[in-house]
Amino acid sequence: MEDFAFYSYLTGLIAFVLVLPVAIKRIDRNPFVTQFIFAIVVSVLWMVYVVYTLSQPSLYLADTLALETLRSAAWLLFLNVVISKQLYGGKYAFLRKSRPALLLFAWLAFIFVAELSPQVLDFSKHYLGQDIRLLAHLSFAVIGLMLVEQLYRGVDKERRRAIKYMCLGLAAMFGFDFIIYSKSLLFGQLDFLLWDSRGLVNALCVPLLAISFSRLQDDANKVTVSRTVVVHTTVLFGAGLYMVLMSLAGFYIKNFGGTWGGVLQTFFVFLAVVFL
Repeated sequence: MEDFAFYSYLTGLIAFVLVLPVAIKRIDRNPFVTQFIFAIVVSVLWMVYVVYTLSQPSLYLADTLALETLRSAAWLLFLNVVISKQLYGGKYAFLRKSRPALLLFAWLAFIFVAELSPQVLDFSKHYLGQDIRLLAHLSFAVIGLMLVEQLYRGVDKERRRAIKYMCLGLAAMFGFDFIIYSKSLLFGQLDFLLWDSRGLVNALCVPLLAISFSRLQDDANKVTVSRTVVVHTTVLFGAGLYMVLMSLAGFYIKNFGGTWGGVLQTFFVFLAVVFL
């Protein structure tokens, strides 16, 4: 499985490197190119470190989570900039007008520092009985899905073509992160089978990001502010339902085990994915 994980993230790394020229070509025509390139570069650095860690038996995969936090922060920044431009007319206006956005980046900064400090991690495990990193990365995934849906639903139906594939790509990335960390949180340890596959999943998302980003222009559609509550409710309801169904899957595995436990887990995961 280590070889599979290595080639999985290597594939994702190559895919992100290849999309950089597409972004650079739009540097004079796309107002969001700087933030997009930043997110791509941070994603590349994260995958480089993961690939390097997988090639060194003396290193631990948990050490890559700090860079993964930076990768999540970069994509969340990109989404906030796009939404801020549409809502407030300025790419960084959310820093003045959106308190939740400021709290989000404060949370990201706290987790990044915590992941670099073994003492903070030990303290959280002692008092929370759980690795705070799993909860944090789960929250990043949920917030990412909320922002993607807010962006997509807030655009007029006639003009969603410009952002459709970008939203699909980012939703797939954050959605897969959500599945990984929700299951890991419920079972108390990182699900390496899913984690190993994430490089390939990210690689499949890259063409969607490249296609949509080439269509994204400064005169993109304005976000409909009144839909914000509906968007948040939809994502949170789906995430909550998924967590409940995964909890049931874990309960049945613990009590039944064996073949029937696996069958029931598959059934509950299928329901969760369908409803999410």
